[in-house]
Amino acid sequence: MLRSVLSLTVALTMAGWSCPLTAQTVVISELGYIFPPGYHGGAAVDLRLGLYDPTDDLQFFLLDDSEEAKLTLHGPAGRLLMQGVPYLSGPKGYRPLPMPRERPARLQLPAVSKNRMLRIQIANANGAGQIHRFLISPDRAIHEDPENSTSSQALPALPTAVLGCLTQHEEVDRYSFQADLTGPVTARLMARQLGAPFHGALEAHDQQGQLLTDTADTTGIDPSIAFFVQQGEFYTVSVRDLDFRGHRSFVYRLSLRAEPHIITTNPVVGRRGAQLPVRFIGYGLQTRSMKLETVVETITFPHDPQVTDFQAPLTTEFGKTSYSIRLDNIPQRSYPDRPANKAPEPVHADTGITRTFGANVDEHVYILDAKADEFWTVRATARAVGSPVDLALVIRDANGETIAENDDLPRTTDPAIHFQASTAGPFQVSVRNLSGQSGATAFYYLELRQAAPGFRLQLESQQVQLPVGETAELVLRAQRSGGFNGTIRIEAKGVPEGVTIQPGNPFEIPAGKNMLKVTFACRPDSSSQAALLSFTGSAQLDGVQVRHPAWAPDNSNLAAREPEFTSAIMLVRTLKPRIKIKPEESDERTVHRGSTHLGGVLFERLEGYDGEVLVTLSGSQETKFRQGFGGPDVRLEADALHLFYPCFLPEWLETLDAYRGRLNAVASVRDGQGFGRQLITRFPPNTSFGITIEGALLRLSHQSRELTVPRGASFDLPIRISRSPKLTVPIQLQLIVPAVLKDLVFTNPETLPTGKSNVYYKIQSLDKPALNGRHRLTVRALASQRSALFPTIVDAGVSPLDPGLIELMKQGQMPVMSETHFLVHFVGDTGPAIEKRPERHSILPKDL
Repeated sequence: MLRSVLSLTVALTMAGWSCPLTAQTVVISELGYIFPPGYHGGAAVDLRLGLYDPTDDLQFFLLDDSEEAKLTLHGPAGRLLMQGVPYLSGPKGYRPLPMPRERPARLQLPAVSKNRMLRIQIANANGAGQIHRFLISPDRAIHEDPENSTSSQALPALPTAVLGCLTQHEEVDRYSFQADLTGPVTARLMARQLGAPFHGALEAHDQQGQLLTDTADTTGIDPSIAFFVQQGEFYTVSVRDLDFRGHRSFVYRLSLRAEPHIITTNPVVGRRGAQLPVRFIGYGLQTRSMKLETVVETITFPHDPQVTDFQAPLTTEFGKTSYSIRLDNIPQRSYPDRPANKAPEPVHADTGITRTFGANVDEHVYILDAKADEFWTVRATARAVGSPVDLALVIRDANGETIAENDDLPRTTDPAIHFQASTAGPFQVSVRNLSGQSGATAFYYLELRQAAPGFRLQLESQQVQLPVGETAELVLRAQRSGGFNGTIRIEAKGVPEGVTIQPGNPFEIPAGKNMLKVTFACRPDSSSQAALLSFTGSAQLDGVQVRHPAWAPDNSNLAAREPEFTSAIMLVRTLKPRIKIKPEESDERTVHRGSTHLGGVLFERLEGYDGEVLVTLSGSQETKFRQGFGGPDVRLEADALHLFYPCFLPEWLETLDAYRGRLNAVASVRDGQGFGRQLITRFPPNTSFGITIEGALLRLSHQSRELTVPRGASFDLPIRISRSPKLTVPIQLQLIVPAVLKDLVFTNPETLPTGKSNVYYKIQSLDKPALNGRHRLTVRALASQRSALFPTIVDAGVSPLDPGLIELMKQGQMPVMSETHFLVHFVGDTGPAIEKRPERHSILPKDL
């Protein structure tokens, strides 16, 4: 028999190699989420870092506050966390979010006077991940109760904030509070601003359950609501995903304050040192009607040039509040509630204008008197100031001919135009409304500036992926303004040993040039450690030496109103892959529910690598992974080119479609400086195990409805076992109880011989008050058959599979499993039964 198995293995291997492996896919680790997603400054906080396909040699970088904030890692990443019940079906079940492994850490934060974002990035020898965000706040926040899955969580007196996570599909988090005063309450959700990839929905209900208001984030900028409360009454605010999805990366911060809800101001920009009438627009500013209202207040703006934003105060009948207004040095003009003139508005240089579009008005025209050869910058912003209007800009000469136009700048819907007046004379500046919005919230801000000589340095990417022993290029662009055409001197800081820059360091962007390709070269014996770089440009402008950093795009804010940038550039020195991996069979296999399938996997060794390879389930799966299947970590022996990977298919998988999954191959090597590195590759794109599902080999069921049992009593549960004729081994029954019932409900494992299909399973309980209430218990039937094809299982608490299945696989057994669930209501001799909820797994820490 063994000779036949070995012959079959060789035959399958040779057949697989008749089709060469395609190009390997390098896996880059990502930091998917942080919980909690924020904390108050001046303190230390324990974190759970949600990592996708991490390695043990990951480097963590703090891009901001690196001298004030300190991150300390505690222990390795834990078990691969698969999405739990309930499972999405239909189209929603496709395109699964990645499966994380969580790593504990501690973060020491600097004290802050206002909200600040700390940006974190990870890297290893495979590449660098994307930037992630963490909120540092001056205010304390409480944490969602991870055990509270059905009722609302009571909050302290307002103002308050809560840090939570929508871990499961269909999860709705509810928070209740008692109003101290009569007046408006504003609830704001911060999720996409923290990098959480979901669109939130907010609802507010009174204590009778009546819906007061709701909103959904259909534009991707995080929602907020306002509602009126009566002193002494109770209210509930709920948070959910717009599509009722859930995932461990769906972290959020919900703030509630007893104050009016300000939407915007007019003007939206204040002039430093000026005293201006400011029109506040929002809800709850004058009455209890919660309709859009306006209040005018005279505001004195600070003169300090270091202050970029000012919290403009507003006192109303219902309390004090404030709104952040950006500051500038140019004069500001405002057109609140002014009907559009058919005659164009004359404007002057260096002017800021706030204006709204009235009904049936889709264009405002301004007359700009410019001299020949002058340089001008015209910018219109709506999204950046919180307006729903989609704008376009058009510049026309005195004859009405279009000389420049723009709809959207990169990564925003706001337009801007930089132009040089070819002749003297008036120019028409047309601001067009492409969205059809009108009214008090359909506002925009227009800036007209005569451009002074200057420059801005822009990098196309925040990352430089530099293979050890090779070269890589980074494109650096100079955006010149005001006619400046001189030489720009560039200096790079943070370049690590073993890396050189061409054309040198420092180097120059020649006069008249707007783009330069910077070439990085890495020695073959260099370390593979990543490093942070920065570039600074300097030039003579009107006899003054001016210095500016080079900026790279930062896409970590998923709710950004305008493009965001960072001056921290990640240089990651990568190593070449050592392994190619692919499934042996290209067609689909049919597998029984609740059973184990041994899928053949082929490997090709690269760069002379002959060591062991760790084969794991990939954290990022194919579109049709859906609920998916699990598998352990296994070892490919040195020099081996083939193994059978055990895929366990849960019994609840659907038979309507194929399930697909892909694997990672991890090779451990040392770089030129002797540092140990882990290199990860996975199945090529659009390549995976394809598995269709057929009926189960084993089914477990019971006829009992909810059982009522006195505390301390034992009871028999009638169990029926249905098994396929293919399954000819004994079956073991196990009882699984929630953590809250540990040591309170128990039984002895029972083994059923072949042919026995009915059994009374005896369960015992202790007479303890903690047992009172309804509980969901699980009975599991487990069988296994030995296979000589099993690989070496090396899983050490990392696989998403149940530890019992892992232990069987380590013994060369192919598990077959079925489960059934039942409700038991335990009652005591005295007093009413206390409802106890089953344990719900959550990433939320119990005590931070």
